[in-house]
Amino acid sequence: MITQLKLPVNQHDDVLAWFPDKLGMFTVKSTYRLALDLSMGEGNGSSSSSPDGNRKIWDVIWRCNLATNSLAVQANRCKRIKNTKPTCEICGMSNETGYHAMMACPKARDLRQHMRQDWKIPPENLLKQNGEDWVLVLLDSVSPSTRQHLLFLWWRAWHHRNDVLFNKGSASIEESARLICGYARAHENLRGDDAAIYNSLNLCNSSTVAQSVADLDLLTQSVCSPAVQSAVWGIWRPPAPNWQKLNVDASFSEHSKEAWWSGVLRTCNGEIVVSAWGQIVNCSSPNEAETAAWLLGIETLCMQPGVNLHLESDCQQLVNNLNSNSVDRSSSCFLLQEIRRALVSCNDFLISWVCREGNSLGHVIAQYARLSKMTDLP
Repeated sequence: MITQLKLPVNQHDDVLAWFPDKLGMFTVKSTYRLALDLSMGEGNGSSSSSPDGNRKIWDVIWRCNLATNSLAVQANRCKRIKNTKPTCEICGMSNETGYHAMMACPKARDLRQHMRQDWKIPPENLLKQNGEDWVLVLLDSVSPSTRQHLLFLWWRAWHHRNDVLFNKGSASIEESARLICGYARAHENLRGDDAAIYNSLNLCNSSTVAQSVADLDLLTQSVCSPAVQSAVWGIWRPPAPNWQKLNVDASFSEHSKEAWWSGVLRTCNGEIVVSAWGQIVNCSSPNEAETAAWLLGIETLCMQPGVNLHLESDCQQLVNNLNSNSVDRSSSCFLLQEIRRALVSCNDFLISWVCREGNSLGHVIAQYARLSKMTDLP
């Protein structure tokens, strides 16, 4: 364990950190998870794009915790807050449970009935609440496409509920139907050509039609959430004029603890300036591999001072750490400090996240480096 610690090249102050938490912060939750892991003796798999082992395919939509009955509905709030009634504040017809908010409340029911015109949604007798696990049972009984449609429906139904309670309640069923229909088609066509994505997103906003990449950029910024914008721009995008973009990725083997990195530096015209790949010595986690890959990529490929550098990675945690001004207490804190020190020589720099598809070249090269056990440096 001691030999795997990444010591800084330059002089830095010591950092006090709590090792069970990936951010190095002591919390009751991390203590509970540590006790639970020790008692069960189980561990989760991990990947470079999700270092904590949790795949976030549906995280934006599934964050409402419908399946675990932990939504902030009145039926749950009244258990914790005194003098709170479980009755639905929108319709007043019954207690507001997760099922009621997503399926039975008038706005949610009207949206579902409207979407039956475009989607194949199970009949109402199959959408009844049958036990506490009704969400998992229902999703398991339908096709993948219907499962996706139900998730979009629940996501938008929750939006309608919050819009009525905390906003002006101006969101219409027709607008929501057009929105989720366009989102769903865009999600289905992400691996298709640009025209298919344009047509899908045009459904989100009938007053705007995207005919080009520039139009699509404006359209996605105006009507799409950041998560959907990232999904739409799954392909690599060039940096701004007079900027260079560095895409870095790492490939980590949990079994052998071996890690390999790759980096590709390109101009605003998409031309490759230089690329490199190699092994990362003494690596203990996917997040550490991603952090070390960035440091190696900057030191190896960005040797010309005074450039405008755009760094892009598919590791959300790493991007958050580098963009944060708070004290970092993770196991990679010294590597992060070395990265910031290396970026001082740049005229200007930008750090952003991109989905795996947008970092496909770096991902493929890192996989090749790990499988071939080869190193190529400029």
